[in-house]
Amino acid sequence: TDRNLKFSRPLFHIDSSNVFCGRMENDSTPRPLMMVAVSSELSVTRASMLADCPMKFYLSNIIKFSEEDVEYLNGLARNVTDHERDEHLPVLSKLSSSAERGTHLHGLLAKLIQSNWMMVEEDESIISNRDRDSISWVKSLLEQHWQAGDEFYSETPLKFKFSGHMIAGTPDLVIVSKLNVQNLQIWDFKTGTAKTEKEGGYWAQLRMYAHHFFQENKDAKITLKLVYLDQQLVKAEEHTASSCVQKLEQIWSLKKDYRVCNHTHCLFCNFGNICPRNAFSATYP
Repeated sequence: TDRNLKFSRPLFHIDSSNVFCGRMENDSTPRPLMMVAVSSELSVTRASMLADCPMKFYLSNIIKFSEEDVEYLNGLARNVTDHERDEHLPVLSKLSSSAERGTHLHGLLAKLIQSNWMMVEEDESIISNRDRDSISWVKSLLEQHWQAGDEFYSETPLKFKFSGHMIAGTPDLVIVSKLNVQNLQIWDFKTGTAKTEKEGGYWAQLRMYAHHFFQENKDAKITLKLVYLDQQLVKAEEHTASSCVQKLEQIWSLKKDYRVCNHTHCLFCNFGNICPRNAFSATYP
């Protein structure tokens, strides 16, 4: 027979980095084949790393570096002395306290929204003036939705399918219009200063949540909002089902080549010195 049979090893024949590299023949020229083994279940946060940088996604989801691993390896790469390490402690402490503040403020907003803004004495005693201003501002933004009788879903877990994976996550706030249930808003609260270079993953997370609701109602119109509490700034993006899928597919296609690095994200990436970013092209869509 003249028919050519083509074989490749099954995906479980992968190396220790969870990557299978082989060659696939076509009718004219051979081309390299690379497949990456990604878990069938991902959190929204992990999946959205592709929007920040494919290499970051690879190190976190394929190599599976934990935060403790990253901190330890970055320490080795810096090769700091005990004295230098002591000098770094105030910076690390500041970063830690900033993250703790963000977590606390998110939790407090969720509690207030779920209780129809019933502030208890315990909450009053632990709120700084800056956070109090942020909370008052959010309340003013939500006032029109309360008056309109819109429905609020704060910190409600979601689980849905996307591109062969089961994605799980919890949006900060979902608002469903009473006048038209096809109109939704999905909010993501952020502390700190808005930086466009950091927002790729944020928008990807919101689009994934939107995709869940589009699966339930393809005619929905969804507004995504990044709500910066400290700056009292709102950035918004509107989507139909088709525009949302188009954006997500563009990002998801990046997992075909984990070697691509988005150098504009390096400044904000926690993988720091352990990332081999200098070995590859900085080409990024």
